[in-house]
Amino acid sequence: DYCGGGDASSSSLQHFEYLSDGSVGSLRELCLRLLSQLEEHPRSSIIVYSSSEATQMVKLSERYPDLAARLLAARDRIFDLERTIGSCIAHPEFRGRTSLKLVLPALVPQYTGHYESLAISDGAEAVMAFERMLDPSTGAKERDFLRDALLEYCSLDTMGLVELHRSTHDLANGERDPS
Repeated sequence: DYCGGGDASSSSLQHFEYLSDGSVGSLRELCLRLLSQLEEHPRSSIIVYSSSEATQMVKLSERYPDLAARLLAARDRIFDLERTIGSCIAHPEFRGRTSLKLVLPALVPQYTGHYESLAISDGAEAVMAFERMLDPSTGAKERDFLRDALLEYCSLDTMGLVELHRSTHDLANGERDPS
């Protein structure tokens, strides 16, 4: 799940999603779709909330040598918002941590309680749901439910990150009170 099409302070963002069906070649398809969309905005940063995405870009570049230069160029555009928040912002609701589930409602209060209302509410549940969705013994109805729940969870994470970026941008520019 990712957004693109403008800077995060604009209203011109577009939401894109891709959830593998587990078929052969779906990882390569993800790479090609992502690269195509990223290359439409070559000067934009890629804002993430962990070092995982950069690590995965390197692994993907090793798996697909013909895409390596493009994947590594995309990796070089990554800005890890978690590192910035961890080193620059302190808030009692963070409880000494930088978990998105703690930071997001503290800095973007309209996200308070959103994850609790979802069928999938954290990354570990998402991984298990994805594995269950791809399991051939999972029935079509459950597979559809899991797919929808995963997309809803990923969308909330993505849009939450957009709002968190906006909030930290406003804090840095003195446009909002840190409390």
